[in-house]
Amino acid sequence: MEQLARDGSAEAPERRRRLRTIAVLVASAALVAAIAGAALYREWVAPFRTKVLIVDDRSVDMDYFLRRVRLSGERPLAMLPQLAIEEMVKLVAPQPPYRITVSDADIDAALASMAVGGAGEPTENEFSEWFRQQLNESGLGDAEYRELVRVRLLARALSDHLAARVPTVAEQVRLQLIMQTTLSDANAARARLASGEDFASLATELNADEKLKASAGELGWFPRAALASALARTAFDELQVGEVSGAVPVGANRFAIVKVAERRDAMPIDETVLQSVKSRALDAWAAQELKRHRVEYRGFDGGYNSETDAWVMRQLGHTGPE
Repeated sequence: MEQLARDGSAEAPERRRRLRTIAVLVASAALVAAIAGAALYREWVAPFRTKVLIVDDRSVDMDYFLRRVRLSGERPLAMLPQLAIEEMVKLVAPQPPYRITVSDADIDAALASMAVGGAGEPTENEFSEWFRQQLNESGLGDAEYRELVRVRLLARALSDHLAARVPTVAEQVRLQLIMQTTLSDANAARARLASGEDFASLATELNADEKLKASAGELGWFPRAALASALARTAFDELQVGEVSGAVPVGANRFAIVKVAERRDAMPIDETVLQSVKSRALDAWAAQELKRHRVEYRGFDGGYNSETDAWVMRQLGHTGPE
């Protein structure tokens, strides 16, 4: 018994050393695993949870954003404003004065119509197969797809509501334009006008737009709501009748020299122009709503910057600018 006791006491320190070694190894393995897990989270999880859009208290994360960009075929920077409008529609349409709502039955009916192209009613099997394909192709879940349909129905109803209330009589200006494709050409045309040359003659000679060339620059009568923002601001806020603007950017590689030929405080809007105003009513509404809401485009380092956009493009399979 004494021998066993002596042997046991001699082995005890060695056992303790082995246990400490095992404990150190386990702790080291756990630390390595934690570091590896943190790295994997930063690379494969966290980016997809990053908020890319905030509208008041609503947000859109990167994972959903990527799927919507793929579905739309749009460039990422073009998709962000579209998603912002969707979020504002969700927030505002159900509230006064609009009080627009979409029920589950409305969504079901819209989906059924989509499944058969608006012709008749699909069978249960036809609908199930069609809906499965939509989910596969879109990358959206069942609830996400139904929510997308809901917001589109809301937007359509809101657009109809706004269009029905577009005034048919408004302040209007009659515009004449010289359109050029470069800023230097537009400035050169403006210099010739300043030297005393006739606007209509120069519009016929220089216009890069064939219709404006044929009409000696005559664009016609327009209310503010029918014009692009830069053109509307120039015509209604900056020029008096008979005055001519400098070069006004009105699109990609498009610069206009604008003349206000006439102005009337109130006159009926031409039917073709009125239809254009009605079709743009939702866009006009969104431009005003943007001023009333907190809208932020976000990314990995503050705003949606070039680094974030490059990462997004890589996820979408693009290696460089198209």
